[in-house]
Amino acid sequence: MHFARLASLATALLFACASAPAAEITLNPVQDVLVASNGEIAHVLNLGVSNRGPDYIRRTLLQFDLSALPAGAQIEKASLRMIPSAVLGKEGGMVPITLWGLAESVAWHEDSITWESAPKRRALLEQGYGEPGLERLAAVEWDAATNISRRPPILFEADALTAFVRRFTGRPVTLILASEGELKTPGLIFFSKDNRPAARSVYPALVVTTK
Repeated sequence: MHFARLASLATALLFACASAPAAEITLNPVQDVLVASNGEIAHVLNLGVSNRGPDYIRRTLLQFDLSALPAGAQIEKASLRMIPSAVLGKEGGMVPITLWGLAESVAWHEDSITWESAPKRRALLEQGYGEPGLERLAAVEWDAATNISRRPPILFEADALTAFVRRFTGRPVTLILASEGELKTPGLIFFSKDNRPAARSVYPALVVTTK
């Protein structure tokens, strides 16, 4: 009888663990910045990507502190959410955007970084080529004709991004957004974490589902 009660208790515990609801954790970047190939210093409220010629490349760098995730959490899924605030160029069409991850720790500071000091600035990301130390994590195509007044999110979701977050949990990571494709495609501007606190919903966000 005692053994039967223990077996029932063990079964109940296993069932409870298996049916435990997933938790969604939203991390905002600890640093974010736009760097431009012509040396232009962007306003702190703006992030963005563009590929409109060698003197008009824009990339966004995001740093997330993955040590903010609960220790021992089982990561089921990770996605990056960006909110566009403006379109660069009036041609219309699709904006191809790729997400890359730095597989090594690189120190940078959003208040002083420039194109010349940005990590992996020589990588041909706009042409779809990485280099050692870079991982291509996800890609989307966004329609420049989309009405951005309703703040539609752009979601980067892929197994490679989830695997990257799992592998680097416990330390800061740097993600890079670039516009991949032909020259003169439209570019995009995104809201940064330095937007007003009341508008936190438009901040860049790494959304991690744990169990």
